Order: sequence, then C-alpha cells, then structure tokens
Amino acid sequence: MQSKITQLLMTLFVVVLIGQSAYAQPQKTEILVEITRNIEKKKNWILLNQPEYFIDEEITQLSEDVIDYFNEYRVEAAARLRCTFSRDSLDITLKMFQFPAHIYAFGLYSVDKSPSLDFFDIGFETYAIGQRLVCWYGNFVLFAEKADTIGERTRRLRDFTQEVVKLIPRQRRRTPILDCLPEKNRVTHSEKFYLGTWLGQDYFKYIYYADYNTGEGYSRIFIINNDLTASADSSFWNYYYFFRENIGVIQDTLEIDTDYYVVNEPLWGRTILAKKNQIIYGILDYRNQEWTEDRLAEVLEALKKRQIVKPG
Repeated sequence: MQSKITQLLMTLFVVVLIGQSAYAQPQKTEILVEITRNIEKKKNWILLNQPEYFIDEEITQLSEDVIDYFNEYRVEAAARLRCTFSRDSLDITLKMFQFPAHIYAFGLYSVDKSPSLDFFDIGFETYAIGQRLVCWYGNFVLFAEKADTIGERTRRLRDFTQEVVKLIPRQRRRTPILDCLPEKNRVTHSEKFYLGTWLGQDYFKYIYYADYNTGEGYSRIFIINNDLTASADSSFWNYYYFFRENIGVIQDTLEIDTDYYVVNEPLWGRTILAKKNQIIYGILDYRNQEWTEDRLAEVLEALKKRQIVKPG
C-alpha cells in the first residue's frame, strides 16, 4: 500500500514539474507574443511567416554579429518575424529582445552605437547602421532590417519601428547611474554601458561611460558600480599597487572630495581613479585641472543625490 502511495506521489510530482516547465516558456515570451499579435492586426503590414519565439540558449540563433553579448547582457526572451508593406512589397525582418532591466537592454543597444551614426527620436533612442535600425525602449531592443538600399524606404522602416514601439507596454527610463554622467561638454550619443573588462583588468566590471570634448582634447568619464564597498576597495587598491610597482603613480594635487590617485595609463594617458564607498569613478586622459575637478564633483554629487552611493 505504501509503495503505491509513493508511486502516486512521484507521478503527481512529475506532472507538476512538467506543468511548471510548460508554463515557464509562455511566461517568458508572453509580452512579445502580445506585441506580434498586435502587429498582425495592422492593416498596412502583412506577416510573411509565423512569428518565432526564443528563450535561453535558443536566443543565440538570432544575430551572429552580437551573439557574444546575449548572455552577457542577460537577454530573457526574443522574437523574430518578417513583414511586408502592402503598398510596395517592402520586406522587413524584425527581431525583438527583452531584458530584465533597462541598463542591460541599453548595454546591447550600445554595442555598435557611435556618435557618427544617424539617430532618430524613436523609443528612448534609435540609430541606423547599414540597413538596420537599432531601437532601445526600456527593457526592449528592436532590430528592424530591410533587404534593399532604396533611400525612400528607409523612412518606412522608421515608421514601422515607431509603430512597433507604440505596441510595447509603456516604459519609463530607469538608468540612474548612467544618468549621473555630467552633461557639460559631453559628446552627443557617446554614452555606453559596458560589463568589462576595463583598463585591462578583469575586476573592473559594470562600467558606465561617455566621452567629453574639453576644448583641449577628448576625455572619457566613467563610473563603475561594484555593489559592495569591499569589492570596490579591493579593485581600487589592486590597480593602485599594480601601477606603483610596475609603472609609477603620478603625484598630483587635485581638489577631489574622496580617495583618488593619478596614473599614466598606457592607452589613455593621464588618468584619475577616485572611490566613494562601492563606486569607483574617474576620467581617462584628463586635460584641464579645473574642468576635471568640476566634472568629478558633479559625478559624486549626482550619485549622492540619487542615493546610489551607499552610506559609510
């Protein structure tokens, strides 16, 4: 009797697990499914295939040019479909990627981003690269591609992308550390989020940065979020001792309201690293002392204002 009860319980357990597994996949893709259903309802666009949905390892099938970044930026789910514009048979391939947080979506979006590209006011930000539009909107990144190079069709590619963005649940931008990068002298569209490695060191990860034109040349301001103060201490001083023993630390007198040091970084020139609790921040290739002090003060003030810097 006990054996039969045990078998029954095991059977029920397996059924529950299968049910949970079957439920998990639709849960991951349900927003993307809803978006594609709404695209189907648009009268001016005709779907050329059944939309495909991807989770986990399947996502790597979608774009070879950014395949290395899918796991790195934690893509949760993806979809692919082909549409044609009913008036003149403009074929578009749409790939949609969903992320757990805005900053990871921005990270993938910014992989090929460059200030020299054409940008458009679609979603939070969109740029054109080749025959592809790359759009960032909250937790979502869209790749919309057309096969031909006819200029007038580029406008319809933008219109299509805009229509898809309107079908996505409303997103309110949440990238607080990225938004702490100063605006003064910032090169438009130079902001990026990068997971590592930074300055040739594996322990520098989760980097937010942008480029700046100081009038005397270009510098790069960065912010590294280490989550734990102990991790920031370890990374900050490991880099200091590495330079002190191998290259040398520059003795500069700067008015910076926290721990800092200056090194002659081989690729970037004179570089400042400062630390406040779990945050490491600084400037690569700084040129002007007053400008440098002002910008680093702005960074720290913004981090404090948004309560990103942990107490202590």
